[in-house]
Amino acid sequence: MLPPYPGGIITDVSTSAVIKYQFNSISQGSDSLLLRLQQKFPSVDLSQYVSFHCLRSHGYIRDRLVTEQIYVHAKIMLIDDRIAIIGSANINDRSMRGSRDSEIAALFECKEEHMVPSKMNGYEFKVNPFVYNLRLRLWRDYLGVPNPSLLADPVHPHTYIHIWKEIAARNTEIYYRVFPLLPEKFRKKSDLKVGEDPIPVDPHLMKDVRGFLMDLPLTFLADEPHMTPTVFDKEFVVPHKLFQ
Repeated sequence: MLPPYPGGIITDVSTSAVIKYQFNSISQGSDSLLLRLQQKFPSVDLSQYVSFHCLRSHGYIRDRLVTEQIYVHAKIMLIDDRIAIIGSANINDRSMRGSRDSEIAALFECKEEHMVPSKMNGYEFKVNPFVYNLRLRLWRDYLGVPNPSLLADPVHPHTYIHIWKEIAARNTEIYYRVFPLLPEKFRKKSDLKVGEDPIPVDPHLMKDVRGFLMDLPLTFLADEPHMTPTVFDKEFVVPHKLFQ
């Protein structure tokens, strides 16, 4: 779960560089995570196991429908409803190499005798009640599902495929139809309509949006060749690793 683009003007060199390195790491680079997984497991449908998402909201200003990405700045990892890591560290070189930014995080674990019964992919499974309830609260907001019991088993096909992924896909389709100028839809900078008023189309469709979850646009600016500083940009004198 991460924002598709950082705060700032997307066409700025510094912002473009961050976007490039982010999506090169995920899906667009020759050494990207998804490419390496597909090479390792060529017969596996990775979408059944790995997915990337972002959050978006909408509302009305003076009777005018508007939308904004929810900038995900929280750093949290939830593992098997048993372990939580919450702190300042990002999953990138700046946080993880140990020689860049200084970070701090808290690890939440639970002794066996304090675990509570739950299910994982349909099987009996004991979980940490703090981590379990934290995930349920987050997922309930992301998905707009009022009954958290429907989300109790996070990896069961009904939960992951028919709730999580279907809601994300439907929300994404609706937002892209209603707001056709959303920047993350485009593959090149020249196609971006920066500064243009995103007049909504068919705003009545928004009634079918549930929660805030959307699919991360893995092809965002994938065809744009000019994403890093050149000798003509002031950012050229800054070490490239600053953006990574």
